[in-house]
Amino acid sequence: MNNEVRLIILRGNSGSGKSTTAKALQRKFGRGTLVISQDVIRRDMLWVKDVTGTKPNCDDFGEEDMKGWWREEDYMGIIPETCIPETMSLEETVEMISTDIMSLK
Repeated sequence: MNNEVRLIILRGNSGSGKSTTAKALQRKFGRGTLVISQDVIRRDMLWVKDVTGTKPNCDDFGEEDMKGWWREEDYMGIIPETCIPETMSLEETVEMISTDIMSLK
């Protein structure tokens, strides 16, 4: 990759493969590629303390309520975004992202 700075933001639910994808992209792009996890931003940069235990309102909603909160295409609307389908493999995802990044001028 050239010396231009690129920012890739991976968003998604817990366990959706964000960290795995980020690490695979870091291996592909090599030296000079930085992965910053949300936990590092939250805990180390913003000094937000993690809450231990269960949320006090955990019994106020259930699985059906949570399904109702789901938004299929939950785009931020301020930057270009691509939704990665769950059927796409890690290798296909990394190839798609790296191709997109390399095509930017």
